[in-house]
Amino acid sequence: MKVGPGGALAGRRSGRVGLFGHSEGGYLAPMVASRSDSGVAFAILMAGPSVPGWEVLIEQNRALLSGEGAPQSHIDDQLTYITDWTNLIRRGDLAAAKDLAYRHNESLPPNQRASAEALDAYNTTYMASFITYDPAPALSALRIPVLAFFGSKDMQVLATQNEQPMRDRLAADPDATVHVFPDRNHLMQPANSGLPSEYSAIETTIAPDVLTYTTTWLTQHTQPR
Repeated sequence: MKVGPGGALAGRRSGRVGLFGHSEGGYLAPMVASRSDSGVAFAILMAGPSVPGWEVLIEQNRALLSGEGAPQSHIDDQLTYITDWTNLIRRGDLAAAKDLAYRHNESLPPNQRASAEALDAYNTTYMASFITYDPAPALSALRIPVLAFFGSKDMQVLATQNEQPMRDRLAADPDATVHVFPDRNHLMQPANSGLPSEYSAIETTIAPDVLTYTTTWLTQHTQPR
């Protein structure tokens, strides 16, 4: 087994290659698997987005701030900023996006400000590639067994935002399964709030029902040649 960038993982068995992508890896796996010469036999997408990165980021901010109990005025201000910032990046103006990020940061209370290093890390060509990426073409091109699943309490890649688009994108694939696990977070742990701050406090690494569902699907769809 080999772990790739962005949470994509590949495994070999009897000459068959499958990709497992978590979160951003859920962008990468279909991107590779949809190539005509990829040789990929199946793909599993765990909390993989089915909409463009900028849309994911906006809903992620909305969910996290709401879950943390932020005032609606603060949520509205943050969403306006994120929308304006991602629009600049989508237009290819990284310099203006970086300038906006610094100006927004200075407007925050001192205890809420990000470091210059953090701001610089968000204003890069790497982040721009995530924000501008639309997974629809790659997902729509897949004609291999695909399992895509989400957690109902995921606040980073929301099932409410991504489940139906995933079904729509995979509609032409003759062997695609989309599933939502109740009360599971972004890591597929049994969750209360679903907030990232809760991850390390949950003893379960990944819920047993998620593992059972996935291994059962693998057994049914990836028999050795």
